Amino acid sequence: VGYRFVGTEGDRKSIEFMKKQFKSYGLDVKELPIRVPTFEDEKPQLKILATGEELECVAPLFSPSTPPGGIEADVIVVGDGTEEDYRRANVQGKIVVLIETTMGYSKFWLGTFAERAAQKGAVGMILVHPMPWPYRMTMEAGNSNPEKRFCEQKLPTVCISAIGGLKLMHAIGKGEARVLLETKNLIEERDSVVISAFHWGTEYPQERVGILAHRDSAVALGANDNGSGTGTLLEIARVLSQTKPKRSFEFISTTAEDGATIGAY
Repeated sequence: VGYRFVGTEGDRKSIEFMKKQFKSYGLDVKELPIRVPTFEDEKPQLKILATGEELECVAPLFSPSTPPGGIEADVIVVGDGTEEDYRRANVQGKIVVLIETTMGYSKFWLGTFAERAAQKGAVGMILVHPMPWPYRMTMEAGNSNPEKRFCEQKLPTVCISAIGGLKLMHAIGKGEARVLLETKNLIEERDSVVISAFHWGTEYPQERVGILAHRDSAVALGANDNGSGTGTLLEIARVLSQTKPKRSFEFISTTAEDGATIGAY
């Protein structure tokens, strides 16, 4: 199935897979249509111009594209990206570098960080993550209200690993602080579904227990988040489908959790 972000080809394949499995257990399968923003990116590029070295990177969800051909600019480290950090740095026309100092959640919602950088005059943003691989963050603002999920100002952004961050800092220390940043991203509304599979109760079918797992992924193939949960959901459904409960079970396969939209609830 592969990458399963909502509205992608992987999502469409996962819908058919889940329906097929639920039906094979004899469950009553229903669909709830939803329409939510989706995100697809071509391979982004981050190149140190002095050496030509390319750093492995990934675009955060809902990050805007650069102009065709990318952005050439000096980079400047602003640490946590607070107001105090910007008072100490002139970022006008530059690409700012933020450092994630936790395991990924203090800056997971990059929307407010990007907006602040844009207001200070930055033209792009790089997030250094402590993982040994580029971790996909999101340009959302961390607000579960779909109407307020994005800030008004965004910046073309990429995330790099701790290893990539070391290489970038080494280049900056040598005075080779100019890079090429290029991203090509698609952001649009697309259709998907929430799948519910019912094992109806024999005495009180109107009363039911809900068991839920989101099937979408945002980082790589999503074996852990949330292929493992989806597999667990299917196994619970298979086992319980062989019983005759008094009350109903509803097995719910949601999507758009990794986009933090209403389809996940």
